[in-house]
Amino acid sequence: MNLLSQLENVYSLRLKKGQKEQVRLYLDLLQRWNRRMGLSSVQREEEYLRFHLFESFWAAKIFLDPHTAVADIGSGAGFPGLAMKLYQPSLQITLLEKSYKKAMFLQQASRLLNVEVEVFQGRAEIYPRWDRIDIAVIRALKPSMFPWPKTTSWSPTHTSSPAGARPRI
Repeated sequence: MNLLSQLENVYSLRLKKGQKEQVRLYLDLLQRWNRRMGLSSVQREEEYLRFHLFESFWAAKIFLDPHTAVADIGSGAGFPGLAMKLYQPSLQITLLEKSYKKAMFLQQASRLLNVEVEVFQGRAEIYPRWDRIDIAVIRALKPSMFPWPKTTSWSPTHTSSPAGARPRI
C-alpha cells in the first residue's frame, strides 16, 4: 500500500484521482521552491503529506461547510488554506501573505494546481474584504498588533483527531 493510501486510511479520507495528481504536483513545486526560499522546515515527503496536507484535509472535512469563505492568515507555503481547497474545491479561500516572494509562490501554485483562490499580498490588518470571510485559519504566525476578535481555540490534542494522535505508518 502506498503512503497516500495509508494516510487516507489513517485520516478516514478519500481523495479522487485528480486530487492525488494535484497533491503530487504540489509536492514537486514545494520541494523546488523550498530549496530557494525556505517555505517550510519540513524536508521529507512523508512529513509534508502527514503534517501539512492531510492535517489540512482533515480539518476541512471536520470543521468547514462546503461553501465556507476562509481566510488563511500567513499562508506561507499554502497550509492550511491551499491544501483545504484541494480537498474541498467548493471552499472560498483567501490566502493572506505578507511576504511578496511567498505570495508569488501561492499564485504560481494555484495556477499550476488549477484552483481558484484569492492571494492577497500584505498584512492581514489591511485586507479590505473581511466582511466576506466566515472564518480565519492560522497555522503559524508571529504575534502582531492585529486587533484579533474574540475567538474560540481548538487543539487537536483535545479531540480524537488523527492529527493529535500522530499515528505511525
